Amino acid sequence: MKLSSPSFLYLSSALKASLTFLFVIFLQFGAVAQQEMITGKIIDQTTQKPIPQASLTVNNRQKGTVTNNEGQFMLLLAEVQDADSIRISCIGYESVTLKVSKLKSGKEIVISLVPQVFDLNEVVIKPQSIGAILAEAIATTNALLPVTTNLNAYYKEFAYTDGKLYKYADAAVDYTVNNSGKKTKVEMHVIESRVKKDSVTKDDNWRTQAESFIKPDKAVKCYYNLHYLDGLTKPKSEERYNYKIEYLGKVSKISINPKPDVEDYLPNVVVYINSERHTILKVNLGYVTHQKYTPKVNLLVLAVSIEKNIMTAIYSDNDIPLLRYCRIDMDFKVKLGNKRGVLGSVAELLVHNNKALDADAAYAGNEVYKKSNIFRNGNQFSDDFWFKYNTILPTAEEVKVLKSEFP
Repeated sequence: MKLSSPSFLYLSSALKASLTFLFVIFLQFGAVAQQEMITGKIIDQTTQKPIPQASLTVNNRQKGTVTNNEGQFMLLLAEVQDADSIRISCIGYESVTLKVSKLKSGKEIVISLVPQVFDLNEVVIKPQSIGAILAEAIATTNALLPVTTNLNAYYKEFAYTDGKLYKYADAAVDYTVNNSGKKTKVEMHVIESRVKKDSVTKDDNWRTQAESFIKPDKAVKCYYNLHYLDGLTKPKSEERYNYKIEYLGKVSKISINPKPDVEDYLPNVVVYINSERHTILKVNLGYVTHQKYTPKVNLLVLAVSIEKNIMTAIYSDNDIPLLRYCRIDMDFKVKLGNKRGVLGSVAELLVHNNKALDADAAYAGNEVYKKSNIFRNGNQFSDDFWFKYNTILPTAEEVKVLKSEFP
């Protein structure tokens, strides 16, 4: 690992464009309160390419952020001391820990991570054996999760119709989580939220009335604990899936792929496990299906088929393996009467802090958010929104799209 600055001009320009756009597109009035932050980019030391979804965690706590698809990050330093340390980690790379004081240069920094070197030991074993390994990791990870906790998070979503952006929303959200059973119970509290909608013709208005298929509590409700993987550990799963395990140093990579006769209906799954702690670090899950259903809505036939459903979840690699980051990417082909279109949503959730709650603790903040999604309740935010919450920086492509669609 090294701190470097040869790409400073490029990096500074790219980050400046992202940050400036974020500060301006929604914040049109009032001054913002300044707060210290660290901004920069994480790259592969060998290839010099950006590293997406790398985690930056303060000390051994849950406070932190992740890099976007261009390796860029922004980490606010509220309640962070110069003597504190930040751990930078990503599967496939040597983790490093740096003092906050070393990172506070006042400039955008480049952090280079060294790829891990190991002898690839790939073994194809019986599904029952891999199922046992996965089951142990699920049980170990779930046992370490608090029964009740409060997650401070940042949520953003892009909504598309036929590939064209028509809605964008983001929010500072608190989740009160009860993890006492297999199904996680979640209360969502929207602290501040913003929405931007594109104008559409009258003929296309039906598209924008279709609410997001991704509810903003989905990531926490579905992926906070690891029970969603239980079905892959059952003995009969060998009839539908092929299993493979690779030992990558201190990480075990389990690949689970549906057999050819069912590959259109079942997900491809990749699970990364900390081989020493036996906890789950990351899950990639995705599939394409052509299953359809046709319920009647207002005497019209609504036909929906899932074109794409891809999920990535990253869990903290420390004493409490809480959900750190989740991305859900879904496309639906919709037919409503004689109207057709593809509706898509890309949602990302960053959990930047958490605190354990007493079992009977009641949330003392905002009322529980009962709307189905943030698109219905936006533009309730303060002038210093971007200086109070750790967020996922938009990529250059996202900035370009937002500028072109919402000038």
